[in-house]
Amino acid sequence: MSWFAWSVVAVSWAVQYADTRAWLALPAAAWGAAVLGTWLLLGGRAALLLLAVAWTLARAGWLLDDHYPAALAGQDVLVTGRVCDFARVDADVTRFVLEVEEGTASARLHLGWYAPAPPLVPGERWQLLLRLRPPRGLANPGGFDFEQWLYTRGIGGAGYVRASAQNRRLPPAPGTCAIGRLRAALATRVEAALAGHPATPVVVGVVVGATQGLRDADWEMLRRTGTTHLLAISGLNIAMVAAPFVTAAPLLGRLLPPLAGRPAAGLVLGLLAGAGYSALSGFAIATVRALAMLTLVTVLALRRRRVSGAQVLASAALIMVAGDPAALVTASFWLSFVAVGWLLVLANRTVHGRPQSGDFGRRAWHAAGTLLAAQLVLGLGLAPITVGWFQQLSLIAPLANLVAVPVFTLAVMPLALVGSALVVVVSPWGTALLGAAADVVSGLLEVLRWASEIEFAVWQPPAAGWPELLLAATGSVVFCWPRPLPWRSCALVLFLPLAGGVARDRPPLAVTVLDVGQGLAVLVETAHHALLYDTGPALRGRDAGESVVVPSLRRLGVTRLDRLIVSHDDLDHAGGAASVMAAFPQALLMAPATLSHLPAAGLRCTAGLVWTWDAVRFRVLAPPAGMVTDDNDGSCVLRVEAGGSALLLTGDIGRARERSLAQAGALQPADLVLAPHHGSRSSSGPELVAATQPRFVVFAAGHRNRWSFPAHEVTRRWREAGACLLETSAQGAIRFIAGEDGRLAIARRERADGAHLWTADVPRATPCPP
Repeated sequence: MSWFAWSVVAVSWAVQYADTRAWLALPAAAWGAAVLGTWLLLGGRAALLLLAVAWTLARAGWLLDDHYPAALAGQDVLVTGRVCDFARVDADVTRFVLEVEEGTASARLHLGWYAPAPPLVPGERWQLLLRLRPPRGLANPGGFDFEQWLYTRGIGGAGYVRASAQNRRLPPAPGTCAIGRLRAALATRVEAALAGHPATPVVVGVVVGATQGLRDADWEMLRRTGTTHLLAISGLNIAMVAAPFVTAAPLLGRLLPPLAGRPAAGLVLGLLAGAGYSALSGFAIATVRALAMLTLVTVLALRRRRVSGAQVLASAALIMVAGDPAALVTASFWLSFVAVGWLLVLANRTVHGRPQSGDFGRRAWHAAGTLLAAQLVLGLGLAPITVGWFQQLSLIAPLANLVAVPVFTLAVMPLALVGSALVVVVSPWGTALLGAAADVVSGLLEVLRWASEIEFAVWQPPAAGWPELLLAATGSVVFCWPRPLPWRSCALVLFLPLAGGVARDRPPLAVTVLDVGQGLAVLVETAHHALLYDTGPALRGRDAGESVVVPSLRRLGVTRLDRLIVSHDDLDHAGGAASVMAAFPQALLMAPATLSHLPAAGLRCTAGLVWTWDAVRFRVLAPPAGMVTDDNDGSCVLRVEAGGSALLLTGDIGRARERSLAQAGALQPADLVLAPHHGSRSSSGPELVAATQPRFVVFAAGHRNRWSFPAHEVTRRWREAGACLLETSAQGAIRFIAGEDGRLAIARRERADGAHLWTADVPRATPCPP
């Protein structure tokens, strides 16, 4: 049964991970006939697999049909709705999810409210003037997939709150977001009891699952130490809440005579307590998994049936498929289920290997060894998933968790949970316990902060594809499987491809134009070197260098960046430079003038500068020597030549600079031109177009940008010259590779070639036929 259940899970995951939108057009009758025919020809299990496909697509279709209409994007709409979850205050914007009551067909909206924004409390109802758009994010080889995030949360639109006198808080409706109001009230009590204690966000996270108060630096510290799971309300938390009710059943029977002699009462009360705490913590994926397993165990115990832990885990996975198939494409699902699976394997091994007798020291030593073995098994067993999803692996996680897990389990959680319960009825006692929990958390965080600063705390492997990840997963299963399994240590060899043990063929020249929204970032790779031209924008406390550029470079296999060129000091080109320099400190910074918020350039970008890497020639065309300016015409213009192919990177130069370059004879034909200034009317003049005669022109611009880049007359001019036009807003990241003929050709369009079921606006037609 377990293997079949996981087959259903795999099928449901694969249907969503692939681009299967065309299947959504099939009518329900066709699916019904296919399921019936499969059952008659191949049997019930094959029919159930096909039924899982049909159900997954049906659920996905409902989510996608809920998307905000593209025809209404950019228009103001008055919406009434309720806030049921905690808002996140991030720099000068408050982000929250609005459950719509009236005003638009989309049921849930992800919104930003720019400063000054009022405090938003779960349970409130609001009338808001909104400007909305369909779900849309950036499409890159690496980085955060915003469209996937919206899809897994059932959010049909995104936008922001307009400044308007029509925005107002509405009277509460009976029963509106009752759980959200309860969570907010308890969080407020906990925060008041702790009175500004530095560890308050962690304690609130343990009690109600709200982690919005943690800073980015806190999350980075937890990631580097592999301890983010401590703030995930999962099986351990729910078990600690349910266990007292189960074990106290005899006492409850004395206090409540109707329960006397009913051992099942303790199981039912424990299940109700676990369900209540799951609701209080917000029903995260790990929480739902734990509650499903608790429910199955309780039902089986009441019916006096015994099943293995593996069967319970597989049944919980089937419940997730039936209830929310979209959860299967999240990291939380796989980390949660695989971690529990490894713990079940370890528990079975521990039961058979536990000493039956001996002194306390021997038992304590065995317990410590078991805890260390658990952390090592979890670290190795989850490594392929962690690397595949997050492109990094904490090397100190086993040791960090060896300290953190007992402290959290034996001190923080009991103190926080009991304290939060008492603070409502016996405030002084609850305050004391919550204060003690916060003090313990503060001490633990200091230890973790020290550990996170160790230089080798995190390992970032080279780019890993499916073959490397599957080999590593096989190696982890074989190596960590309980004895007897001869030669299992040899399975570690299967990790070598993941660690970079297999040489990768790199083309003589590869160019990747990243999708950074309204900005520019271009990666140029030779056989043994890498150059980054511009780093994308920075906006409201975040920058594309951290969120897009660095993860994409890691995914593309760039472990060393040799040179970083910042064309000029505009924020849409230089905004991510600090993050890129922090990730690749060895990179030589090259710029035409002094850059704000960055160290002085190691090399000034000046016309006439030439260097060669791996038979690829780089030549700076502008700005002229002696020109010191940070305006658009001072942009660093770079020409790259390799065999029969050429690339021109132009920054934000305007027509005046284009004419001067053309008159000086610096502009020559090129395969690929990055359109100056994102395709604005002030650039891409006739001189540039006639001199370069490119096969491809790429416009790096944001989707539905307010300047309407690229301008219509600019695209017409390039098209009339015979160029194939590509926009990052439509294609996502675009990768070009020099072929055997030496000419650049399109190798990958991320929005088309990397499409999933949730990907918006997948371009179907090939924009540049051979």
